[in-house]
Amino acid sequence: MYEGKHIHYSELDHKPLCSYSPKLCKQRRLNGYAFCIRHVLEDRSAPFRQCEYVAKYNSQRCTNPIPKAEDRRFGNEQEADFLL
Repeated sequence: MYEGKHIHYSELDHKPLCSYSPKLCKQRRLNGYAFCIRHVLEDRSAPFRQCEYVAKYNSQRCTNPIPKAEDRRFGNEQEADFLL
């Protein structure tokens, strides 16, 4: 497991929180990973890949993770928007 650079703990129960490096993230870690669902793509060994959706208005790519085992290219919100 990739631990990340910024290890910090919950003030309530002292469990480790997301180790996202650019800024403090107070989300709970995914079981077996050092990151929350929003930042799990920072761990290259995690079984997730980045969503392929690109916004039309600013050409930025979606940052949501998709499980590698699933046969899809987009997240749930993007699939609905893409089909319209």
